[in-house]
Amino acid sequence: MGERDHLPLFGVGPAYVACILLTTAAGIAATRLGMLPRASVLELELSLVVAGAILAALAVAVWVMGAVVSKIDAHVERNELVTTGVYAWVRNPIYSAFLIACLGAILVAGNLWLLVLTPIHWLALTLLMRRTEERWLAELHGSTYLDYCRRVNRVVPWPPRRRA
Repeated sequence: MGERDHLPLFGVGPAYVACILLTTAAGIAATRLGMLPRASVLELELSLVVAGAILAALAVAVWVMGAVVSKIDAHVERNELVTTGVYAWVRNPIYSAFLIACLGAILVAGNLWLLVLTPIHWLALTLLMRRTEERWLAELHGSTYLDYCRRVNRVVPWPPRRRA
């Protein structure tokens, strides 16, 4: 664990969030300014806007449950592993919320080329979590954390798998 007593409250998260927000905003801006080709299907425009708005609302709900309702800051300060509430559905709900919000914004913007950002954002989060927080939590919580990882997705909220 080194010099710190608990996982940093802000750790690598703000850098990740800033990067995905900036790349999404840059892609949307470049599209609007005519710097990127726009791939769209006119018949789907309304559907994409509706889907994007639903994803944005979902992102807000996931963020509120992950940050506010769960009181995650207090748990981090006490080195407690949270596996209930939204954390029973996704291991990183706060980061997931921003990923979902970016996908929603891309859909609302209507440039299907920008959808390539979503798997890039997902991959970046996966690599970042594996190399930082997940290593630290595995060291701190051992088999309890590893069992949790087997049951709950890292990024995509999904009903947890049953214990074997």
